[in-house]
Amino acid sequence: MTDLIVDTKTYNLSTRSGSCLLLNGDYKSNIQFDIPDMIYKDDTVEYIQYSIPYCIIPVSFYQINETNNILHLSYNGQNLSITFESGNYNAAYFITQFKSLLGTNNGWGITLDTINSKFTITNSNYSFTLYGDSSIDYVMGFSDTCSSSLAGSINTLTLARPCNFLSLSRICLRCPQLSNSGNMKANVNTADIIVSIPNSSKPNGQIVYENIYSKTHLKSDRIERLNI
Repeated sequence: MTDLIVDTKTYNLSTRSGSCLLLNGDYKSNIQFDIPDMIYKDDTVEYIQYSIPYCIIPVSFYQINETNNILHLSYNGQNLSITFESGNYNAAYFITQFKSLLGTNNGWGITLDTINSKFTITNSNYSFTLYGDSSIDYVMGFSDTCSSSLAGSINTLTLARPCNFLSLSRICLRCPQLSNSGNMKANVNTADIIVSIPNSSKPNGQIVYENIYSKTHLKSDRIERLNI
């Protein structure tokens, strides 16, 4: 009986390294690492496992960004698409930006109920509609298309849910080369996720992830490149 021989390789990967290729520029969230003969499985290898024992991720992303900053609405026969500047918001700053973008001189107003954390939007001149295809809907507190109703002489709409200015709840690291989901046609949104890291850090802080025990079997026989 032959004793099992275990060989371990450790790779330290960093977006600050000159050996990585930044595929989306300064965002640094799509990185390519070329590592010749990183993984090579021959007949003498029974199986290969990999793990991510440790990583640090800076919280340098914004609560409101290009993925969730569009408000689609209509009023007075106008169909508008309002873009909020990317940044870290709280309710007070959002109210300021809302009034600035839509214009209080156009009859717009917005308030926050501090008890239930819901926005109420008003317009003193015209009825209005917020559309469910807005990307900023879950931040503001609505999902489906909703319209104002007349209260006295004011058109008003209280949104259905509390506003949400929390940062991303988790960071998903994706790598197609380490995926064990075959050709990944079943669900391209999740098939290449290799680890999901909870985020409870403040903006401009850092997420520290440590994994002591978990390892994953690798199906690939040869890897010379990682896209993360």
